[in-house]
Amino acid sequence: MKNLAALFLVLFVCIASAQTVPAGCQNIIWQGAVPDGVTDNTAAWNAAVRASDPNQICVYFPPGHYRFAWPMAYTFQTAAASSITILGAGQDITNLEFSLANAPGIAIGVTSAFNSVHIRDLTVAAKMAQGSQGILLSSSEVTNPNPANTAPSDVINVTVRGSDGYIVNNGWQYDVYLYTVSNINFINDNFLGPYTSTAVQLVGTATNIGVVYNFIGDTFNGTNYGITYGQYIQGVTVVNSNFNGNQNGIYSPPGGDGEDQLTVLSSQFNAAQNGILLQSPIEATMIEGNFFLVNNNSAGINLQNYAGAVISGNYFSPAVLPAVNQIGVKFSSYASQASIVGNNVFQQITTPIVLSPTSQYVNVQSNAYWRNINPNSNAGTNNTLGGGSQ
Repeated sequence: MKNLAALFLVLFVCIASAQTVPAGCQNIIWQGAVPDGVTDNTAAWNAAVRASDPNQICVYFPPGHYRFAWPMAYTFQTAAASSITILGAGQDITNLEFSLANAPGIAIGVTSAFNSVHIRDLTVAAKMAQGSQGILLSSSEVTNPNPANTAPSDVINVTVRGSDGYIVNNGWQYDVYLYTVSNINFINDNFLGPYTSTAVQLVGTATNIGVVYNFIGDTFNGTNYGITYGQYIQGVTVVNSNFNGNQNGIYSPPGGDGEDQLTVLSSQFNAAQNGILLQSPIEATMIEGNFFLVNNNSAGINLQNYAGAVISGNYFSPAVLPAVNQIGVKFSSYASQASIVGNNVFQQITTPIVLSPTSQYVNVQSNAYWRNINPNSNAGTNNTLGGGSQ
């Protein structure tokens, strides 16, 4: 039986080697990779990188399970326009599995605003509980005077999870960790727990601000935090995405600085604590056209520190009944600028809108209310509660 299994593996590798490889790409099989989930493929990865065009590195992984005893690491060697592309045959079809504890899976070091990273059509899996970062993109640039003027990168059709399944025991502390790398599109990705993890961590610095992150059609499932909006991050847009079973969907921790421009559109939230929790003010926050399932002792949108927010056209509904301490929208400490809550629907939750004593300059107008337990609460100053069906 062992000889038969070995024969099948040889045949599989031969078939994979014969597959059509995207133009300009190295097939990892050509460099000796074995997709059996056991063999260490670190040497094959390094060989494939060396065999690539140094300005346009591209490595293709056919279907299979590729184990790595070390991170798939690469640092750009030039400040000129250059890219690295890691391609698979599809999510959960190409599986990159990492077994080194307290280490990242894919680790790319960016050295210039002209470097770009493209990771597509594969799964990044941790073969241990609480691995470090599934995908780590970090820039060594100390200063970037115009971070928006950088080469675009993307993570498309990628699943990041534990190797033992969907939210079981294995997983990453951070599915994706970005440090001062700007201009990234996340499209049709699937980020999974276990529950103590963070799906996507965004971090910038005062001299190299992180800007322009678009999340389109992504799923954030079973993590402690879905997207963490760290220091000096600006221009985050979340569209048509789902946050399910998280403790907090979108999160800004306290003590933040230099955070601007959060837009959340046409997405769905079902979080145990808060769909959106901002503990630092993010100027120009727009939350429009989303669906919030509100759990007991939780809030759909919880702005503990705010600096101008537009909350419009959202639908708030109970995740469980009877509703116990469910809040649709809560405003706490005012930092600057006026905010508006209008044209939303609140139905069957405990309290639709809570304006705390430290809130100011919130205009509540033209919302629809149906069978909520309590009316809106306004303990702040300079707030306006206008019309709407209560």
